[in-house]
Amino acid sequence: MQALNNVDWSSFVPFARTIQCYTNDPSSFRTLIWHHILDRSAERPKEVELHFLDPSSSTLETVANQLGQESNTYRSILEEVIQDVEDDWKKSKRHKKSSLVIRTTQAPARHAYLRCDQRYALFIDPLDGHRGQNYALLLRSDRGTYPSIQWLDDSINRFQSNSKAPRYSDRAEENDDHLIEE
Repeated sequence: MQALNNVDWSSFVPFARTIQCYTNDPSSFRTLIWHHILDRSAERPKEVELHFLDPSSSTLETVANQLGQESNTYRSILEEVIQDVEDDWKKSKRHKKSSLVIRTTQAPARHAYLRCDQRYALFIDPLDGHRGQNYALLLRSDRGTYPSIQWLDDSINRFQSNSKAPRYSDRAEENDDHLIEE
């Protein structure tokens, strides 16, 4: 386990093809991780999928309190980070095959996570009874090798299946309404 601020995020994300993330602390994500994902998407194709708590969620006040923030402040931060991420992506110089999907969810995930292919960061989160998202447990494994990794994969997949339709997407399969049917 490492302190969140001490993780070398630039070496965690560079070669990943698929990046998925959910965090209850969008400010830390934007400050510590997002620019590494954005920078590396110029070098090679990346499929990025980000999940954030919906700013209109009925659980927002609970999550804000656990982060030690006022609910209106937390809502503003969420909205700002979601918009900043989308704007940054649109303005970035990235590989033509890189894509971004931003989804929101009504309920927070039990564990905040970052999955980069076969690397995982499981964030120790205020929702786990700690004050502040201060630590990350870093794991690397071949998928299916360890039951704990399979459990984590299953947990992430279940959570993602409950997320709303994309708030933003530039993936072709997510934006097929512009395609002409023959």
